[in-house]
Amino acid sequence: MRKLLRLAPIVGLFSMVAILPYDGASVETAQAAIVFNKHVHDDYFHPTGSFVPGPGHATAQALCMGASPDSTCTATINTGDSINWLAPAPLAVNAHSVTECTDASWLTCGAGVSLNNPIEDSGVRFQPGWPYVVAFNVPGTYYYRCEVHPTTMRGTVQVNAISSVGGPVDMLAGGDSGGSSLPYALAAGTGIVALAAAGAFVARRRLATGPTE
Repeated sequence: MRKLLRLAPIVGLFSMVAILPYDGASVETAQAAIVFNKHVHDDYFHPTGSFVPGPGHATAQALCMGASPDSTCTATINTGDSINWLAPAPLAVNAHSVTECTDASWLTCGAGVSLNNPIEDSGVRFQPGWPYVVAFNVPGTYYYRCEVHPTTMRGTVQVNAISSVGGPVDMLAGGDSGGSSLPYALAAGTGIVALAAAGAFVARRRLATGPTE
């Protein structure tokens, strides 16, 4: 009996360890997918999150218009997010397009020129022919330009390898969105240890006081 008492806490600890993830797999928390707006002006593209409408448009024009747009003009999103190119009046009066390119030279562009680029080609659009929405489901760097103004209207989309789809992702469970099993395992293991310790305490009291009628 006393051997069993000594083993009770060990059994509880072993039970706690046994139900934890065996390889310490990491748990990734995903964000909700968002739609990121990108303004189409008559001279340039710019992400609305980087510049405040109004006075910020002059700053955006200086940074984003040209053969090599400033990095602050890049739309940075997560996997699963979308870009919404829109041209609310009076930002764009003339015709424009959103057309994919192969690289940062912005020289080889057109629908289907880059197999991994989901932007494709919006075609030439006038107001009110916007918006043009594209979902980005693969991480990477994607380039595009306006085919009507190919040397001044250029842009980049940077897609991070962080999932923005669904809720918490349990990597051990193969991507099940049910959340991490780690907190539940810890809680269950702690409960087992507590029960084992309580049982050992009661058993010791009985041995000390003798059997009761």
